[in-house]
Parts: sequence; structure tokens; C-alpha cells
Amino acid sequence: MTWLSFCLRLTLCTLGLLVCASNSAWSSLQNAAHTKYLEKHEVDIPGGSLNEALSTLSATFDVSIVADTDFIRQFSILHVRGVYSLDQVLSLMLSPHPINIARTEGGIVLKPIAAQLNAPESSEVFVTDSDIETLQVRGFRTRSSFIIGKQSWNQQVEEEFYRRLQYNGSISSANYGALSVLPSSNLAEAFGYLSGVTISRDFGEGLSVSARGVGPAYQSTMLNGHLLAVNENVRDSGQLGRAFRFDVLPVQHIERIDVYKSPNAAMPESGIGATIGMKSMQALSIGEGIRQISIGLEHNVHAQKKALNTQVLSNWVNQEQSLGLLLTANSHGRFIRQDHFQTWDWEQNGNSYLLEQLGTDVLLPSNRMAITLENERRNTNGASASVQWRPADNIDISAEHFYSSLTSDYIEQRWLSRLDTATQLGDDFAIHGNSLVSADFENVAHRTALDTSKQAHTNSTSMLTLTTQSEPWQWYGSFANTEAISSTVRPITRTRIQTAPINVRFSLAGGQSAQPVYSLDPLPSIALDSSFFEHISARNIRVSDRGKSLRSFLSYQGDDANLRQLKFGVDWRQKVRTYMRQDVNVDVDQLADIPVVQPHVDDVRVSGFLNGYLAGSFPYVWQVPNQSVSEHALQQMPFDLPSQADRARSYKIKERVTGAFTAVDFSFTAPTPMDVNLGLRWQSWQVSVLGAALFELQESSILPLVDEVTTQHAFWLPNLNLSADVYEGVQVKFAMGQSLAFPSYSDLQPGLSLNTTEGVLLASGGNPRLMPVKSSHAEIGVLLTSTPWFKLSVGGFLRRLTGFVNIGSRPIDIDGREYQVSRPENNKGFTLHGLEADAFVNLNKTMSVRLSSTWLADDLRKYGVSAVADWEYKLQLLYEHQKVTASVSMDEQSDMLFNQRGLSTPDTRLASQRFINAHIAYQINDNLELSLTGKNLFASPVIYYFEHAGEEVFKEAEYVGKRLSFNVKWTI
Repeated sequence: MTWLSFCLRLTLCTLGLLVCASNSAWSSLQNAAHTKYLEKHEVDIPGGSLNEALSTLSATFDVSIVADTDFIRQFSILHVRGVYSLDQVLSLMLSPHPINIARTEGGIVLKPIAAQLNAPESSEVFVTDSDIETLQVRGFRTRSSFIIGKQSWNQQVEEEFYRRLQYNGSISSANYGALSVLPSSNLAEAFGYLSGVTISRDFGEGLSVSARGVGPAYQSTMLNGHLLAVNENVRDSGQLGRAFRFDVLPVQHIERIDVYKSPNAAMPESGIGATIGMKSMQALSIGEGIRQISIGLEHNVHAQKKALNTQVLSNWVNQEQSLGLLLTANSHGRFIRQDHFQTWDWEQNGNSYLLEQLGTDVLLPSNRMAITLENERRNTNGASASVQWRPADNIDISAEHFYSSLTSDYIEQRWLSRLDTATQLGDDFAIHGNSLVSADFENVAHRTALDTSKQAHTNSTSMLTLTTQSEPWQWYGSFANTEAISSTVRPITRTRIQTAPINVRFSLAGGQSAQPVYSLDPLPSIALDSSFFEHISARNIRVSDRGKSLRSFLSYQGDDANLRQLKFGVDWRQKVRTYMRQDVNVDVDQLADIPVVQPHVDDVRVSGFLNGYLAGSFPYVWQVPNQSVSEHALQQMPFDLPSQADRARSYKIKERVTGAFTAVDFSFTAPTPMDVNLGLRWQSWQVSVLGAALFELQESSILPLVDEVTTQHAFWLPNLNLSADVYEGVQVKFAMGQSLAFPSYSDLQPGLSLNTTEGVLLASGGNPRLMPVKSSHAEIGVLLTSTPWFKLSVGGFLRRLTGFVNIGSRPIDIDGREYQVSRPENNKGFTLHGLEADAFVNLNKTMSVRLSSTWLADDLRKYGVSAVADWEYKLQLLYEHQKVTASVSMDEQSDMLFNQRGLSTPDTRLASQRFINAHIAYQINDNLELSLTGKNLFASPVIYYFEHAGEEVFKEAEYVGKRLSFNVKWTI
């Protein structure tokens, strides 16, 4: 039985058991329910004014609804249609608004929740007519964006599935309540609770997200409709380009996340995987003055270090509810330790070094094998300010600014064996998958190394938005300025010291389930003079991403039974991305002349390396270069004017995206109630690549270019989304359309790097003439919401990707010598098929379960799709009773392609992973809450491997360990 079929059967069996158990539990609750408010009716309330919607609701259910019309008239609702109880309709209509609901014997009373912030909450409170005038703390709330954090799990799920009902395509959502209650320190980790989304992690922290068969670079990330600027991982000279780093954006800024998985012409730039739309909190949406302070302490179990975290939020609204100011600030510090056992790229025997006992087709661990201790101090600081003004009921003006910074102080201490220096290969060796997986090497040159750096990432976004309405027309205009800068505050400095030759024994047999062995004999000894300096270098990197964007659209709200909305608009974005890198190093002949700073080595005690996963005889006290040596050496390597090589590695990319769209929403009532969204988008992409080393690859040679490469493409992108209510609480959805993803900036970069090794000539570079990737998408799904105790969303999708970018390789003549050149190229395309399911079961008043899963029916390794799991499931167990809230969340992902290599080097794969988080919170009173969170509680090593000759071969392992945090939240 395959893993896929096993997980599918396990999921179906689990759902069946949960449904049976919850059916029994819910029946006992249903008997005690108040029938007046649970009786269901056919409901069809058009979107628009809340005043008019309440009148329609009153007539539909024959119930009296009392409300302050001056307060209610500022709000509007989405279209509500289906079979619902009165309780359900009120919850769906009012959840975005600061309105308190009280049930009386005579009907429903609606009041503002301002001045009732500290009121206890209940969803089952009834009051008499005599209580109406003095109502202060009774009823249940359908909260503002901020107070949503006090919702029950059931209410949060009710709101999420309501959004799914109202949106014709496929969508996953999380409001402020879900983001703040579930344990997530950054937005990437918050995505871990959404169906159809997979997290990519860095040092155990959520970094970026993938969706429905494509990786982070193919998602579109927007804040209030504007594409965000992207930061880079400059520590490894990385150039991800399009993959947004969510670790720079705090959860606190965000009111709601919507992950749109179906194309929609009205969205400025839909990703081919998903469009991640984030909505910021605003003062008038909160609707009241409020202050909140949160203080926490995070402890990294493996690093044995603690860091303090703080969050502050302040909201002010004037008495007329026409002007508001929202301010937030946060500081999140943490210490990270990652242990790493690594074999570098594997190559054919004779490329890096030659072992005469073996054939030339055998793969060898490339010339290095190392154990590494990585320690990092990260601190994220952020602030936001939002001003919202409504000078009239039909005009809304807002100005917002968001700023966040992530600093990383990084130290890497490494022991490194240079296998290519061995004088002899012992007789005791083993071949598995035509790869050398076990061997004894004699007289191996050994190195001890120190890498240090400090990087800073800043991300800022400023927005100005105007919305005006004159029934039935509405105009929206918004301008944004975005900037992301990632740079080395302190250069990446690398110092390596030679040791006396040693013998090395290793064993990597067993593939991804291997128990690796690494033994050194004798333990390395370091000379106390400068004659053993082997390498000293430094690197500065700066990546800037600056952009401007403009959105404007005009919409018409239909006033008849069929036409719901007509919308048309334009959008424009311009971005300039600059990558600059400068390297300096001490010449080999001058290494012996560098004065020695005493002491120039440190004794580093390493306990619990890889949590005992790595076997063998290696020391627990490492001697590594002292930081003072690096600092002293850096003084000998001034960063003067960039060299020709530096200029060749640096580049600038100018990008302009222009779009126009029209979309219409309309409804039918026969043969079944149906909502349809039909749209068409025209999109133009122009990109210019500038660099000091531009090359045009011909069939068998290269042509140098001295200026720049400019390309332009335009596309027509249609979409059709529809939903049909085929039965009470049963909705069928169908969607089809096209969307684009633009090539990664790292793939567009113009440089060509030559690497001459014995026996083979290799070269690699970018491709400035890459085209956008086009996705043709279709899906069909079913949404079940007929009962409050069970909800299910399941659907299948198909995606045809044209022009997907893979690494291609071919021989090219360079200066009269034939090189094997690897570079990104658009392929002809392929098709992905998948299934996504999300189920929620309310077992009783205190317990609920949520299970979601995504399966891809295709083998992604055939297409070179990286950072995407073939299958994933997420399980959440939720408990709430009176003042206690608790959750346990588990996430398991299949193995996936991690890094695509050239022809001579096998691709690196990431083994399957399992993560578990737990969270418990206790509400001391209406103002004070205590919580405890544990993350990565399985704390298993992360394993990388490759496949060769039909067998798995172990490559490397990482270990981060658990994180624990304690938090105090005070609201006034």
C-alpha cells in the first residue's frame, strides 16, 4: 500500500469515526436548543445596506429586530443565500462588525459593543423585555476584527466557511482570532493552519509558503491588494526573488488572511499556485478605543537560551465613529541553534578527485564532509500606523504605513574534512546506488572554520486609499510604495585553519533512514601560529527591492434579481531590483604574513550534537578560530572599488506590470440557485535586465552583450467561477481560468560563472529572456454546511503549466573550450492533478477536531518542482471550556525536491517531516490572559538525500529542537 493510499484511507476512516461520534454528541445538545432561534428558513438577502438586510431578515423569520439605525447604517454585508437558522444568519451577517446581539422574549436587540469590551461572552443568553434598556453585559458578540480573538472555535470556523460559501472559487481564510489564538510567531507559521498551504521552514521557523503543486516563488503575496516587496536570505548569497519571506511580517498587523486558489480577473497579480491576500487592521473596523499589551518569554531548548517578546496595540476612535487612529509595535527576539552534518554535492569519480579503485561512473561525496554548529540571534521589530477618516457616510479615506526589520547575528563553527586530499582509500568501503556510502580515508587534510556575519532585512509599505460610494456605484483607488532591503551589516567573514592530517571513516548506508557515522582519528590538533591559516575571505551583499503600485476600479451594485455586481478597473506596478555583491580575500601567498592575535582559537563545548543522531568518534570540544582573528583579518581586506568579477556578479532588473480587467457577478434561481463570476484580464509584463556581464547563449556558443536585455509579453487571462446550492447546506463549486507567474529574479540574472575542475568544464548562469509561466486551471468541489456540528469542503483540481522554469544543460563553446552550461529555461509544460479536503467536527460543547489534507496525483520529481510535498495532512484537536482554551496541531508532509542540480550532480530531496505544536491559554479575567506554547515538539532531525541508480543515498541532516514560549496578554 502506498503512502498516498494509506493516508487517504486513514483520513476517510478518521472522518467517519468523528462524524459518528459527533452525531451522538450533538443530538444531546440539539434537544436542549431554543427552537425559536434554530428553526431554519430559505434565506436570500442581497448584499448592501445592513439596515435593509435587517428588514428583510425580520420579515423572513417573523421576528422583531431592534437597533440604532444611526449606528447600523454605516455597515454593509455580503450576499447571504441558503437555508439557515436565525442564529446562523445573524452570525454570518454581523461577524465583521462591532455589534452585540441579545435575544429577548420579544425579539432581537442589536447594540454597539463599544464600552462593553470587558463583558463576558455567551452564545446562549436570553433576556426579558424589561432588561432591554439596561442591557450591558448580556448576549453574544459577532465581534470586530480585534475582538474576534475571543470567538469560540465554532464561531471562527462558522465565519471561515461562510466566506467559502460567499466566494465562488476556492478559498481558505483565517481571521484575527485564528491568527492570535493559534500558536504562530510569524505569518508563515499562521499559514500552517490553512488547508491547501504548505510551509517552508528555515532553522525551524516558518519562512515561505507553497500551494497546490508549485513552490514559494509561484505564489503572489499582497497586502490590501498591493504586491509586497521581497527580502532575501543574504547569508547564503541567496536570490529567491519572488518568494516572500513571511518571517519579516508580524501577525499583529493583520486582520485577515485569504488564500485564493482559483484565478480571478479582479486580482492584480494572481499567483499560479495561490494569491495570498492579507487585510490590515483599521481603526474604524475595530470600532472602539482599546489598548493591548502582550509580553512573552521564548526558550529554545536546544540552544538553552531565552529571549523576551513584546507587542503593543492602541486604537482610538472619536465619538462620531468618523475618525480613528491605530498604532501597533512589536519586538520578537529568539535564539536558534542548528546542528548540521553535511556532505557537499556528490559528483562522478574523477570530477573533484579520483579514486582509482572505483569506476568513473561511481558517485563520490564531493571534496568536503563537515559537522557544523550554527548559532543565530534573530530579532524582529515592527511598527504600524493607520489613520482612517469617514468625512461622510459614503466616503472612506485611509493612510497606512507598515515597517518591520529582522536582524540576524550569525556564527557558524565547523570541522571540515577535505576528502580530495586523502593519500589512500582503505579496503573497507561500500557501494550503494552506485554511490560510495561507506569508506576509510587516510591522511586527510582537516580544517576548522569560523563564519560570522550580521544581516539586516527591512520591509516597509505605505498606502493611501480612497473609497467613495454613490448608490449603486462605488469607486476605489489606492496607491502604495513598497521597499525591501536585505544586506550584510557585518560582512560574511570566513576563516579556515589547517590541522595535522587525520584519518576519516564514514558510513551513510540506508538512504533517508540511515544512521550516519563520522569518525576522526586522531582528533585534529591546531598549531598556534599563522602558518596554518588556509583561507580568509569576506563578502558584502546588498539586495534592494523598491516598487510603486496603483489600483483603481469602479463597481456597480446590481438592483435586480440577476445582476449582483459589475466591476472594471486598471492596475499598474513598477519595480527596480538591485543585487550587489563584493568579495575580498587574503592571497594564499600572504596568509603566512598575517599577525596572529592571541588566543586565535576558542574551545567550543558541543553537547547533544544532532540530538545523538550522528554516530562515531568526533569531539565534544571543538577548537575553532576566534572571532578576533576574523575581525583582525577583515582589517587587512578593505572593501575598495568593486572588481570586474564583483561587477559581473551584480545586476539590476527593472520591471513594469500593467493590467486592466472587467468582471461581472450574476445569479440564477432556476433550475437551482447559482452565483456566477465571469472575468477577463489583460496583463502586460516588461522587464529589463542590466549587468556588467551579459551573455546571449546561441546553439553552441555565447554572444557577449554590453548593454541590457529587454523583453515584453502580454496575455489575456479569462476566468469563470460558479457556485450552485443544489440542496440544503450543500453547495457545488466549479472554477476555471488562467493566471501568470513571473520568473524568479535569480533566474533572470545575467551573469555566467565558470568552474574548471579536473576532467570537466562547468558553467552556470541565468537567462534574461525567460518568459512568464502560464497556468490553465480547472477545479470542482463540494461544500457541506448543513449542520453546525459538521462541515466539509472537498474538491479536485487540475493545473496545466506552460513554460515552467527548469534547469537545462548543454555544451557551449567558450573561448575555444567546451563547457557544460546549466541555466534556467522555459519547458514545454506539464499537467498537475490534485485533491484537497478540509473537515471540521464539533464533538460537544468543549471538543472539536479539524482535519485537512492535500494530495497530488503526479510525481513532481519528473517536472523539477521544488519545495512542494506530494501529500500533506494537518490535524488540529481543539478544547475550550469556560476560561481554558487548548489546542494540539500536527502537520506531516511527504518528501519533496529541495534543490535541482545540473546533469553531473543528482538533485537533493528533503525527506518527509512531521511537526507538532501545542498551546494552552487561561483567561484569568476579562483583561488578563496567560498562555503557554510548545513548537516542534517531535524535534526530529531534518534529513536530505538523493536518488541514484534507483536507490536512496543519505546526504545531510539538520537538527533544531523544540521551542517553548510563555505569554501574558493584558487588554484594557
